[in-house]
Amino acid sequence: MEKIVCKPLVELLRENADALNQALRQAAAASNRFDPAVVPAWFKNVVEPVFAAVHELDKTRSRKVFDVLFRDTIDFLASGTAGADFELHQACRLLLLLNPKLTAANPARLLRSLTTAVKKILRHSTAAARSWIAMMQKILVLVVDLDELLVAGRFAAWRCGMAHLRQQLDFERRPKPEIISAVFGDMPFGPDLKRPWAQGETLKGVAVGSFKGFGGEFMRPPRLILRDNMVFVSDGQQTGVVFADRFGCVLLECSDSFDGSADFKLAPVSSATGAAAKILGRYKDLTTWAQHDSTLFLTTASSHSVFLFGAVDG
Repeated sequence: MEKIVCKPLVELLRENADALNQALRQAAAASNRFDPAVVPAWFKNVVEPVFAAVHELDKTRSRKVFDVLFRDTIDFLASGTAGADFELHQACRLLLLLNPKLTAANPARLLRSLTTAVKKILRHSTAAARSWIAMMQKILVLVVDLDELLVAGRFAAWRCGMAHLRQQLDFERRPKPEIISAVFGDMPFGPDLKRPWAQGETLKGVAVGSFKGFGGEFMRPPRLILRDNMVFVSDGQQTGVVFADRFGCVLLECSDSFDGSADFKLAPVSSATGAAAKILGRYKDLTTWAQHDSTLFLTTASSHSVFLFGAVDG
């Protein structure tokens, strides 16, 4: 284990050793998930580089940044949320390195915004969280304030597959060209981007949700209903809302409850047209279906998944 070499940090640790060690002992006593043996490596790999970058920029703010990082160290290591995603959580915090000025200005809010975003994305996809962090590495060096970062971060999360964010984005609040390029590459940032599927896009199919016994969401094959321009899915116990577009699909939990016999009825397949009618015809045990935002959603009696087909009929 390499030692801390940043002299200002070494001095800070020595001067406050008793208070810091007491806080670590209290954390270990309060949570059996907290492992003090992990702290030195976390300090070396996360706390030291961020502290050093801020101290070099503004010595008056480095102590504040340290306090925020120390509190985060205890909270994170005691939470038991890292597991297999430990490196992703570490990489998320190292984003603070890329814009020391922004970190120095409001370390607590910046760190909370980044870590909260990663946690939410990880609920749906490790790959999406990894892509988001990679995208944010490009964005952090481009933003001038936290508000600009938050707007860019939402667009980035949507681009990485968080389809439910599309309806929350303010497309009129256009990010600057460098950020648009970092998020969307060569894709035009225009009216077409507001649509769930690109004009002329090839039909896409995907399944979301699975059997709860295998780590999924549903104990029984679910049913769905279109209500208030949202697709609700339920197995009678667990209810969620499905969102899908060109960048991904997401199943979010919701508090609504539905009576399967009263709320979920099979709409006449004869009311479907074009590609949707052809797709529905393939499923002999079809239970429910809905078409919304050029997306076809369906459930069957033999599956714990919801099947989605995007770019249906335009």
